[in-house]
Amino acid sequence: MIELKLLLSVVGGIISVGAFLYYHYSIVWGQTKPHIYTWLVFTLSLAIAFVIQFQNGAWYGAYITLAEFLWCWVVFLLSFKYWENNITTLDTLCFAFALGSIWLYLILKLDIISTILIILIDLLAIIPTYRKVFWKPQEEAVVFYIISGAVFWFSILWLTEYNFTTYAYPLSVVVLNYLLVLLIYIRKKQLL
Repeated sequence: MIELKLLLSVVGGIISVGAFLYYHYSIVWGQTKPHIYTWLVFTLSLAIAFVIQFQNGAWYGAYITLAEFLWCWVVFLLSFKYWENNITTLDTLCFAFALGSIWLYLILKLDIISTILIILIDLLAIIPTYRKVFWKPQEEAVVFYIISGAVFWFSILWLTEYNFTTYAYPLSVVVLNYLLVLLIYIRKKQLL
């Protein structure tokens, strides 16, 4: 069974690479404009989520989180050149609260509370992207979020240990990604 989960984790990693390469391509060609705050916080929260998952026995399922961290780092770096430049006060507040939550995590280091904080951090991080998508839905690559959500859904199935600290974070990523996909589709339809 462990060999199957390892194989599925590798397959998930390959799918994740494909999704991020598509997303990176869409950024470089001007089809997607990443929100710099979102991607910085995603990068930090994925690093923390990986450590929490790994320390709590997620093993193969946690490797997807590690791969996503590395690819988010690349998106963050790309966002310096190709970023969404309409930063609002709400964006800055979400960013500040997300960074404050990361600081709180570093102090507390309690697994369940830390997992809840990481989920909260991602929620705060994605709000600027939700706001951007509300006004400019054409500036996000919907396919990326569909695939990323699916990869995290499968990463839950690939976990070697099931407990709140191993499955809650990937489940929250699935929900946040698919809510963003829904918002993109609704707003594109409304703006036609």
